[in-house]
Amino acid sequence: MASETKDDKFQDMIRFNEAIDEAWMHSVSHYHNKMDNSKNWFLGILGHYLRNPLSAIKSVQQLLSLSKNISEEERMLLQRTDASIKRIRELTESLLEVTKLRLGTGITVEKRSSDLTLQCQQKIQEFQLAYPKADLRFEAPGPIQVQRDSIRMEQVISNLVAYALR
Repeated sequence: MASETKDDKFQDMIRFNEAIDEAWMHSVSHYHNKMDNSKNWFLGILGHYLRNPLSAIKSVQQLLSLSKNISEEERMLLQRTDASIKRIRELTESLLEVTKLRLGTGITVEKRSSDLTLQCQQKIQEFQLAYPKADLRFEAPGPIQVQRDSIRMEQVISNLVAYALR
């Protein structure tokens, strides 16, 4: 057997270091995949568990709206909070949709015909509650019937108004 030269030993050390680098990169990639998967499961569980307290809030809000001892202003505030509860419910559903998408099961798009003007007005009213000092106005020529995914469109409207407020 021929004896190893310094150059052979050096090449062996390079191959050894490359093998360690490859194992390290595989380990890091595996760790990131596991963390992403854990995060997706956590978001899914969070979305699922948000439903119960949200249902309780909605129930109390509905009971309060049945009361005969509230003023017209309070009744209007309850109607506006109803829109906020609906929005939170939709956000929770969106969270679950994103989780499904990230876990590889797809996303649901539900196109329906509805009035975009009404949806914009409701969003503006919700923002007026949150930002009473802001001068928010919405003008439209009348009802605008469109085919759209209502939840996705509401996200677009909310983002546009939020960016405008900033």
